Amino acid sequence: MSSQLFAEDSKYLSIASFISKDARVLDIGCGGGQLGAVLREKECVVDGIDVSLERLVFRKDYNMVWECDIESFEFNQDLGNYDIVVFSDVLEHLVSAEPILRKINILLAHGGRIIISLPNVAFFINRWNLILGRWDYTDEGILDRTHLKFFTLLTSKQLIEDTGYQIHKIVPQMPIIHSPVKRAIFNFFMNRWPGIFAIGWIFETSFVSGARS
Repeated sequence: MSSQLFAEDSKYLSIASFISKDARVLDIGCGGGQLGAVLREKECVVDGIDVSLERLVFRKDYNMVWECDIESFEFNQDLGNYDIVVFSDVLEHLVSAEPILRKINILLAHGGRIIISLPNVAFFINRWNLILGRWDYTDEGILDRTHLKFFTLLTSKQLIEDTGYQIHKIVPQMPIIHSPVKRAIFNFFMNRWPGIFAIGWIFETSFVSGARS
């Protein structure tokens, strides 16, 4: 089962927890298709967009896929209405996320939701390394060398709200910690100070009627 395959990647399971059975979902930046594989268990119809479909391992779990740069993708109502649009660690890779967020709402069905996950550049390890004069880019993670923008909890909220969305729920994400005791301790600090101890967040949002620009 996909939930077993991705038991250590709580991000996809957390995103899936916001999505009801049989929902129509657009997975923007679908990557390897992990989210589609998880949502298959919920019998969702999932379409995907990614800059490269070569890495789409779970192609069979997607209804339709498009290979393109989403900053040049033509979003129009002919694509249909989606119950959920997901940006899973995507917006930090864009030159400008604001125009995408402002126009993506045309694809939402009535009562539809946008789910956004973003990494936390203010994670406590990054803060400590910065004090030591280190800011080392990596091949993946918070300081992925392909990131063009970096977000804190405050600037994440500002991006979402300034582009016309209301935040309904924020779920902090923790790094993989195998020890149950250490995980419980870390979870306490993360929920108390999510701006410092979360490696990122998942935001459940909806478009505010009348905010279209």
